[in-house]
Amino acid sequence: MFHKRPLISSAKSQRGSMLVIAIFIMVVMLLVGVGMVNILSTSGQSVAYEVSGTRAYAAANSGVQIKLSEIFPLATGGNSGAALRCNDASLSNPSNYNIVSNHLGKSCPVTVTCQDFQHDGVTYYEISSQATCSMGNDVTSRTVVIEARSL
Repeated sequence: MFHKRPLISSAKSQRGSMLVIAIFIMVVMLLVGVGMVNILSTSGQSVAYEVSGTRAYAAANSGVQIKLSEIFPLATGGNSGAALRCNDASLSNPSNYNIVSNHLGKSCPVTVTCQDFQHDGVTYYEISSQATCSMGNDVTSRTVVIEARSL
């Protein structure tokens, strides 16, 4: 009724198939390994860009704060401090600062520009700060622009 195949012919037809399967598995594992190394390398580079960008952003914010403190000096002796104009002789425009990170000891050059105009007795300011930080060969730049007005 049923046709029986001899065991020897079945074993001969499968000879070498384990070798092919083993090579296939090794190739797949190699490709997965190469992909993981590539992902980890890209991830490390992304973290470096993020750190450099955060440093540049913080330096640009510091530049804006420095310029604001120059334009709007704190009151001394109970008198309210008068706001200065961007083109006053006591202010340099553009201003160049070198913000140094205490943690890393690295610096980020910052250039701050200021523009102002008056309308109905109120002075309006636009302060722009651009910081450039570098880590190795990677250079990151961030710009912060704020607007302010005198009271």
